[in-house]
Amino acid sequence: MKRNILRACLGLGFSCLLAVPGIAAAKTADSYTQRPEAQALISELVAQGFSKAELEQVLDQAKQQKSILKAMSRPAEKRLTWGEYRKLFLTKNVSARALNSGKKTVRR
Repeated sequence: MKRNILRACLGLGFSCLLAVPGIAAAKTADSYTQRPEAQALISELVAQGFSKAELEQVLDQAKQQKSILKAMSRPAEKRLTWGEYRKLFLTKNVSARALNSGKKTVRR
């Protein structure tokens, strides 16, 4: 479980590192572990209880993915109002499941 969280944190953090100008242009053959931005991320995660060796091992396996960089640089398709979001997420089915879940919790 901790390893999955570690990979998720590094995936997000590493994607952010690649989004910084100049970092993505560097040779992908180089170890990302040695970059100052990566060292800062590792230090921050070690302070939160992660293993430095595991962080470096995962980061050493990281590869630049142009599709992710491209997706991060695109603006959102459009901004939705609360009413538009509500239609997407608060359907009758979701509301019914939430009510049933609440009833089960109260009965216990």
